[in-house]
Amino acid sequence: MLLVSLTFNMFLLCYIGNLLIEKSTNIGISCYMIDWYRLPVKTVQDLMLIIAMSNNPVKISAGRIFLLSLPTFGNILKTSFAYLNFVRNATM
Repeated sequence: MLLVSLTFNMFLLCYIGNLLIEKSTNIGISCYMIDWYRLPVKTVQDLMLIIAMSNNPVKISAGRIFLLSLPTFGNILKTSFAYLNFVRNATM
């Protein structure tokens, strides 16, 4: 029960991290597509700041060791199953 709960919580965190990366990238793309030459100067300066920040999208990390995203979750599961298989074979 504890393993299922831990896996589900890890999946939720990785899913939220993946959504955050996608949304921050989409904000940058939508700022690129705005007709900025028709906007006031102050608004264009704000857009430039958003575009500069979107070049490095927001990411959630676990202790600044690895990023939480769905590909990372898949790698964690593969590594966990390989380790459990190794332990199972070592005990037989």
